Amino acid sequence: MPYLIYPGVYAYTEDYNTEVVVNYQLSYLVDSALLSIDRVLGEYPQNHSYLNKIQYYRFYVDHLMMCLGRINDYLVPKGNATDFINLNRNLYNFTDDTFPIISEKKPRNLVEHLSERNNITIKNYGSVGGFNVLFLDSDKELKDSVTNKKEYYPYTLDLENNSIVFSDNRNRSDGSIENYSIDLLLLRKELNELKQRIAVLESHHKS
Repeated sequence: MPYLIYPGVYAYTEDYNTEVVVNYQLSYLVDSALLSIDRVLGEYPQNHSYLNKIQYYRFYVDHLMMCLGRINDYLVPKGNATDFINLNRNLYNFTDDTFPIISEKKPRNLVEHLSERNNITIKNYGSVGGFNVLFLDSDKELKDSVTNKKEYYPYTLDLENNSIVFSDNRNRSDGSIENYSIDLLLLRKELNELKQRIAVLESHHKS
């Protein structure tokens, strides 16, 4: 029995079912990710239900990373690409070169394993670790510390540079740290490009 996807649009064939459902899910995830970026980079609201300023930013940064992970699951293979992944990549003409930030799995994985990284930070460096925020008016000493001692700060929102910075201190026998950074303005650009491609496919489904 066909089922309603959009007003007046029903899914019948196997590939068509997949296209419509994936497009619906990606549309939600991309919109949610863009909303999170807007909240992070926008003016801090004076009235909200969070306990403090850090918790406000943590909520939206965590949600952004969750959305990126889910988008990645639809479009980026884990090892050998499956037919499902290949179908999705073809639908949106998705390539790692066109969407380098969305294609990168490591930052999302680092957030998923944040407790493990925090334990290493506490044990090896005597630092609390966790999630940190650098504001435009943050103390210079704090900014210098986050910049020069990344091993102490595994997960940082840098509002001065519109970026999220990650430091991976796991499984490094030589004690070195692998760092990653997500430019939120470039990520917004990638998400908007993907949103346009989603809209084109949705329009095709409704025609």
